[in-house]
Amino acid sequence: MQDRSFSDLELLGLPVAAAAAAVENARAGLLERFAPERFGSAAAPEIKKIARQVCQRLQVAAARLEVEPVLQEQMPSPRTAQAKKTPEVEPLLPVSTLSRKFSPDAAPAAATLTDGVHEKAWELLLRGKELYEQREFAKAIPLLKQAIKLESGQGDFYNLLGLCQSELEIMKNDAEINLKKAVELKSWSADPVYALGVLYRGQGKMKLAERCFQRVKEIAHDHTGASRELIDLRRQRAAGKGKTPFLKKKIF
Repeated sequence: MQDRSFSDLELLGLPVAAAAAAVENARAGLLERFAPERFGSAAAPEIKKIARQVCQRLQVAAARLEVEPVLQEQMPSPRTAQAKKTPEVEPLLPVSTLSRKFSPDAAPAAATLTDGVHEKAWELLLRGKELYEQREFAKAIPLLKQAIKLESGQGDFYNLLGLCQSELEIMKNDAEINLKKAVELKSWSADPVYALGVLYRGQGKMKLAERCFQRVKEIAHDHTGASRELIDLRRQRAAGKGKTPFLKKKIF
């Protein structure tokens, strides 16, 4: 993988004329195989670091492969799109720290948009959601950005974009910006607030993370993910207070 003379398809062990489905399956299999969380807590940090580098390399490769032609093949024509109803996005379970699922609310009516533009924007969202669940974050990001250009007032779009960016180390700052935008647009929803809390905790910003999880509990009192996070944060804080600094310890 460090040898840049190999093409992306050669990296996946595929011929130049490989079908799109074969590319998707090969990349998904490698991402699942090298997912850092598979190695468990007992694995050496260096092993997990290498696994993360492998996944990042695969995601970069995914971003370079053409995704728009594949998407256009799956898109209905403008005439067909106008005849269809706006697709419904089914809500999923609340997100969790290890496996964050996307849970959009029903799409509000787009009074200022033509049916075709609204339809395409939500088709892009659905495709991005599928890629997110396949852990192909780098491939999902440009589709979600395109959806936001078509319909910029949807908090669901910013939420999913922020979730994808939060999985990539170099995009953590962008993830924070987009998740905050999702919170602004979906002030009644706990999902973007929870995702922002998870992002802050991963960055070591514990006070900000705790404030987010407390807000989640205010919005959705029975949110089990936020409850677990608050318990863990308070337990860590209590454990930290119980430790005596080395210089203050009594030797005799």
